[in-house]
Amino acid sequence: MAEALKHETVCSAPQIALVDDVPLFLDTLAANIRGGGYRVATFTTTKAILAGWFEGMRPAAVLVELRAAMRDHGSMTRALRSIGYTGPIVLMTPEGAPSTETGTDAIAKTLPPAVILRHLARVTGETLPSLRGFHVGPLDVDETAGRVLWRGRALTLSRGEFAIATLLSAGAGVTVSYREIFRAVQDDLFAPGTTGEGYRMIVRAAAERLRQKFLVVDQSFSSLEHQAGLGYRWRP
Repeated sequence: MAEALKHETVCSAPQIALVDDVPLFLDTLAANIRGGGYRVATFTTTKAILAGWFEGMRPAAVLVELRAAMRDHGSMTRALRSIGYTGPIVLMTPEGAPSTETGTDAIAKTLPPAVILRHLARVTGETLPSLRGFHVGPLDVDETAGRVLWRGRALTLSRGEFAIATLLSAGAGVTVSYREIFRAVQDDLFAPGTTGEGYRMIVRAAAERLRQKFLVVDQSFSSLEHQAGLGYRWRP
């Protein structure tokens, strides 16, 4: 095969097939995903994924940069499905750009690696040890128990509020767009068929409910920041 495939030999963790035609970004993201506990197979074209499949690769998810997908195949999804792959396909798109490929999920490639890891855990249904808990300043998140502590005090959050708190704090310091928040929690917060700009209003309402719950236990709370016109940011 013309392209070299990079495979891990350890088989205890789920594998991610990662595609990007920019080697530096590909190697950096692959290292971060491995650091989260996954095995990673890297490719620079989607055609190489098909070759990898016939060599025995069985990934838990395919994470592919949008340009690479569209350049190599009119419909990468159809090609993967035709060879028997039934798992999640996640397109890395420019910030805020939705996927136009039927049967795919999408995530902004500008998001921090910690947020991308949590997205992979969600779509694969795999909870890795590295993703079970973390803390940011006075915030402690226990993802296994679905519990949030602020300055040692437990908050009672809905599933959607917990997802927003985890998404933002995992990428502390980075603004997460309304659309990315929508994608992460749409099953919990959004009515089917929510379209247009309606999701922004619902995201803002959910974020404000979350803010009020933090203020109940700490009136000086200011870590949840609204970036007008962009989204929300967790201040580290």
